[in-house]
Amino acid sequence: GSEMCIRDRLGQYIERGIDLRRKVQTAIRYPLIVIAVLVFAIIAMNIWIIPAFANMFVKLNAELPFITRVIIGMSNVFMDYTMALFIFSMSVIFVIGYLIKQPKGQNGWSRVKLKIPILGKVVRYAALARYANSFRLMLKVGIPLPRALSLCGKSVSNVYIENKIHTMNIGVSRGESLLGVHTHAKIFPDLVLQMVAIGEASGALEALFLDITDFYTEEVDYSCLLYTSPSPRD
Repeated sequence: GSEMCIRDRLGQYIERGIDLRRKVQTAIRYPLIVIAVLVFAIIAMNIWIIPAFANMFVKLNAELPFITRVIIGMSNVFMDYTMALFIFSMSVIFVIGYLIKQPKGQNGWSRVKLKIPILGKVVRYAALARYANSFRLMLKVGIPLPRALSLCGKSVSNVYIENKIHTMNIGVSRGESLLGVHTHAKIFPDLVLQMVAIGEASGALEALFLDITDFYTEEVDYSCLLYTSPSPRD
């Protein structure tokens, strides 16, 4: 009966979460590969291609344009200080990695991820879909709103949004309306706010949060297709 229904819904919730996580990872992996290829190309140009042309120009004793001299000079600096640049780059990466692991750093980095061109939209849509799907499940099984919000915050995989949801939880515990805390959080689009208002007034929150889940899951699907396919189709 009800136990079997809860199991089915929990299974659907887990399946949706895994599917969303895979799609976001795919969307993130593609630009990372592109960036890695660009970095390798820049390094290769500075180590092999530019020095070869520079030697040829020296033999020809040709008068070089200003921009060409600047490029050759940058290549010479790269060649002369390769180890120093490598150590500096690794140090910067280490420091950034350390800062990101701190509470304030996690919150800041999570907020930055939402603003990254192209990828930020995918991350935001996925977080909204996870939140709506989690909140819908909590409503279905009858968990009180404060507790439901607390659990939903842990499902979004974004510390900044999780902290916002924690603040929403405090507001609901103080007697604020669900629409009020969603509005004050300033992380939800107008579409979500309108549906929360309708759901809270009509008592159909579960159904409307299912619609929100489906909508943003489709947005993640389309965004991943758009950003990872060379020829996305309508």
